[in-house]
Amino acid sequence: MVKTATLTMAATCAALLGACGSDSQPAPAESANADAHRMLLASLSDKVFIPKLQVASAEAGKLQVATSAWLLDVASDDARDAARNQWANTMRAWQEVELLQIGPAGGMGTVAGGQDLRDRIYSWPLTNRCRVDQETLEDAWQNPASLEMEAANVVGLDALEYLLFFEGEGNDCSELSAINTDGSWDALTPAERRERKAGYADALAAKLAIDVNALLGAWDPLAGNFAAELAGAGRDSATYPTAQAALNALTDALFYIEEETKDMKLAKLLGLSEDCPELSCPDALESPFAEHGLANVDANLAMFDAVFHGADDGLGFDDLLTDMGAGALASEMSAAIAAAKQAVEAVAASGNSFTQLIATNPDALLPIHDTLRALGLLLKTQFLSVLDLELPERAEGDND
Repeated sequence: MVKTATLTMAATCAALLGACGSDSQPAPAESANADAHRMLLASLSDKVFIPKLQVASAEAGKLQVATSAWLLDVASDDARDAARNQWANTMRAWQEVELLQIGPAGGMGTVAGGQDLRDRIYSWPLTNRCRVDQETLEDAWQNPASLEMEAANVVGLDALEYLLFFEGEGNDCSELSAINTDGSWDALTPAERRERKAGYADALAAKLAIDVNALLGAWDPLAGNFAAELAGAGRDSATYPTAQAALNALTDALFYIEEETKDMKLAKLLGLSEDCPELSCPDALESPFAEHGLANVDANLAMFDAVFHGADDGLGFDDLLTDMGAGALASEMSAAIAAAKQAVEAVAASGNSFTQLIATNPDALLPIHDTLRALGLLLKTQFLSVLDLELPERAEGDND
């Protein structure tokens, strides 16, 4: 296999201490596989991470155009539907990137190199629809400077979903909320509410395009160049002291498929989570108004697949495992990914949304949960063991 042979050559170069034309040597604390790790990280940055961010940025730009068109023709259902369709395209692109909360997308102080850029783009599960209603009423969104200072749960794709897809005339605040007790919400006519929602949506779409582009810029070799932090881990990286540390950071991000996709997006709905002792917790549903939950799971899996197998003849974790003599595990994980994708495709073929299935046939979602569980078990046992990686803190104590 050409890709695996490339990794083997890199490891051999490291062992010969520069015999392949490099005068640099791995840091003493690094493993013999450090050069192979750096090659993998560089390839994933170039072939997967940056291209996916470019797609997300392009789709966000199109969403801004679509919301502006709706604002210009606010009474038009066709214009609103076009904005809805583009929101779905943008969310699909983002849900792939959502899996990569490594570096700039990650939380500041909790993720190495984190810049808190993700939450401004998509704050789920911290979405607060009442706050979106309050902001709709207050008109602060008309001032970009004021909007920039707002909390993450009133901006981004989740707030946009509520503005674009919610059909009701009411709000999500309690009866004791000021917008209800003072009559200010009810004082608006349906046409006025629609116009405000369109204006707020357009302001959020403009901000979203800026924020997604900022994340792309943070990775872009011609701008922030975080890609170099991964490729140079253990050599000239200010973020990762060793290539192993960078590899561990990427693996931590991959646990999104276990902790968020499986547990938060499915187990809670199915009553299989300790956080949901009831038969089901439908309030935990991601993307309830656009009915985009299944597509989100599919996109999460697509990114996991791309990182594991590489893209455009680039390297993936399967190559690294094979190079280390764990080809059987690489094959087993590939089969687990394929099984999970097939389970998602089967539900998609039924034409039913998560909301419909939770209400009528929740068992239909069990195959997706169970295949993700099998994939997650491989990830947190054999995968971590073979690559000598640490279990992320958020996954500790999870015996599922």
